Amino acid sequence: MKKPVSIVTDNDGDIDKHITQKYNGYVDSDYCSFFYESDESLNTIEPSVVAVNLESGTPTEAFLKAISKNGSMSGKTANEAKAYMVNNKVEWAMRVFDSLEKIQYPGYLKNVIEQYD
Repeated sequence: MKKPVSIVTDNDGDIDKHITQKYNGYVDSDYCSFFYESDESLNTIEPSVVAVNLESGTPTEAFLKAISKNGSMSGKTANEAKAYMVNNKVEWAMRVFDSLEKIQYPGYLKNVIEQYD
């Protein structure tokens, strides 16, 4: 079809195995653009989102409000927020979507959006 495609994916802790090798033949394609977290320790979207919403190792108030229901995440640590998010993938995403709070997004997600600006 020769149409541009943007692929947003987790690195699953091993970029070479889970992206470079898995998508061999597509990674270097003129039509496929891959977007993923470059830090392999941030293996999925949840730890990536938590990481960019920390101040001195603590989740920001705006971030905790955004993923909360009636303040349920208030005072939670980064690990507690990440655990909640990993176990409630759709719920936390919908809470952010519905929230008036502004949170930060990982660079690779910003890059996907910016390519269409």
